[in-house]
Amino acid sequence: MLLAGAFASIFIYALFRFLSGFPAASVTAPPPEINANPAIRDAGAEGHANGNGETSGHPLIELQAAWEVKADAPCFLAWADDRLLAASARGEVMAVEADGGNILWRYDTGGWISASPAYAGGRLYIGNSRGMVFALDSASGKELWAFQAEGEVLSTPLVQEGRLYLVLDQGMNSSVCCLDAASGVRIWSHQTRGWVAGTPAACAKSLHVGTYDREAVALNIVTGKQEWARPTSRVVFAPPAAAGETVYYVSIDGNVSALRAEDGSPVWERPLQEFVWLPPLVGQGAVLLGSYERNLYALNEATGEELWKVRLDGALGFPLQACEGGAYVFTAGGNVYQVSLESGKVAKAYRSGEPPGTAPVMVNGVLYASTRDGRLRAYRQPPEVAGEKPAGEK
Repeated sequence: MLLAGAFASIFIYALFRFLSGFPAASVTAPPPEINANPAIRDAGAEGHANGNGETSGHPLIELQAAWEVKADAPCFLAWADDRLLAASARGEVMAVEADGGNILWRYDTGGWISASPAYAGGRLYIGNSRGMVFALDSASGKELWAFQAEGEVLSTPLVQEGRLYLVLDQGMNSSVCCLDAASGVRIWSHQTRGWVAGTPAACAKSLHVGTYDREAVALNIVTGKQEWARPTSRVVFAPPAAAGETVYYVSIDGNVSALRAEDGSPVWERPLQEFVWLPPLVGQGAVLLGSYERNLYALNEATGEELWKVRLDGALGFPLQACEGGAYVFTAGGNVYQVSLESGKVAKAYRSGEPPGTAPVMVNGVLYASTRDGRLRAYRQPPEVAGEKPAGEK
């Protein structure tokens, strides 16, 4: 009976992992709760938006591919000063010259990779499906240290005040692990009661994660001991976000909670009543949230009051990225919208040649993206749009 129960648990978990898109694209696939709901599938389908604040008909700037690099699988991307870091789902990490696409170095981690590297202080940190965590020199790709963790690394590590925080997959639950970022020595680990889907958020004294057991959890950032846990309305798939001493959680039913980091007491709560699986983006006095129904919300950071709402042309497929005066919004179909934080209006809209396979990165007006078949591309605006003169023109 015990063996049969264990087999059933493994089968259910394996099915969940398959439906969620792991291990190859954990940050791009919506949770099974979304895929299983026909109404949500229809609302998130590609098509033109209708209603207040729609962006249908907004002129799209066609981006031109400046260079292309072929990788062995889709790549998870991060930016490091003057270069692009690309972690292939099959386990290879590359540093790519931003201007010309030249590969500066390669490093094979020896296992599947499911998330982007973390970059800080000239180093990049990455984990793989075999539980190996690596620190690499970003200039040379030289391995600085390696650590064998007790579980698969599915999300991007968090670097904070000289420490590295990891979420490790341990079957039906997870473990949060803290390492010394300089040496890779383990400082503490904490096993959660439920499965954790993403990167922790850090405040001055606490570390925060959301679980599939419908809990918001705070750990002491020094010792790893649990400080408090607060129930959420539904499963928390999106990683939380922190600003000052407030932590912002959103469950997949769109219920947004602002909690005090010290004790978990509520600051405000707002139900959006839409499926949300992407992390909130907090800054400049606002909390930005993208729903699977193609809506982008801006809430007042202090009160939760809705500042504005805009409906986009396609399903939001990837995490929001902050930019000056607003945010970049990436749709699953490959469109990019630069949205004003003040008004919610679309300042610019771009279209790349092919839908991305993982979360794109927009830097200095250049879109870096990985296709689903493993091609890594840099897309630039046409010279006449970017304000440049075509080659040979004086």
